[in-house]
Amino acid sequence: MQKTASFVASPFASAMLTGQFDLELVLVRHGQQIPWDERTEPNHRTDPPLTELGSRQIDAVAAYMADESVTTVYSSHLDRARRTGEAIAARHDLAPTVMSELREVELMRDVPDDADLGDAFDKDAMDRAGAEFVRTRRWDAFPMAETGAELRERVTAAIEGIIAENAHNPGGRVVIACHGGVINAYLVDLLGIEVDMFFRPPHCSVHRVHVGDGRRIIGTLNETHHLVGDLLTH
Repeated sequence: MQKTASFVASPFASAMLTGQFDLELVLVRHGQQIPWDERTEPNHRTDPPLTELGSRQIDAVAAYMADESVTTVYSSHLDRARRTGEAIAARHDLAPTVMSELREVELMRDVPDDADLGDAFDKDAMDRAGAEFVRTRRWDAFPMAETGAELRERVTAAIEGIIAENAHNPGGRVVIACHGGVINAYLVDLLGIEVDMFFRPPHCSVHRVHVGDGRRIIGTLNETHHLVGDLLTH
């Protein structure tokens, strides 16, 4: 039995990159942002700032990762993700590399900047779009928005580029502070899932992907035990 167990364990370990991956990607969702009804500034439509709770959440995830060996940090250019990346990077005497390609799905991409949302979107049409998203979990349900395919292409190219940039550093741990839609986009592409959102990552949750031997293996999803009390929000 011992020989049989050893024979089975070895290929399973190799297939799943158990203890033998070249790089660990750590995808971190940003802290909580202000809600829609508080977005009074024009740029808040697509780039809302963190709430006070969101600031505490990024402190918590930065403390959680403080004892890990982090080699590089990347972030979206949007305020909530950039500040999350900065908080994590500061614990390791690093500064995040900011990449606009890691931005959240652009649900209002084709709406003119000076347009009033009430004029741009008919309420009945948006209600139908919302119902369609509930049914399909695809970004294509929303008018004037980036499609799921466009998001996946953008995100996958960015993250695979990050992997290539860090290939010289085997055993490295790369943190990417980004967004719930971005995390889903990369993971659904890896898993071949036919929806754009298959789960809703909580704010400042942690998700790990192991890279090695030309493969990407999911290590963990939804690490949230550092988010105690009121820190756990979606």
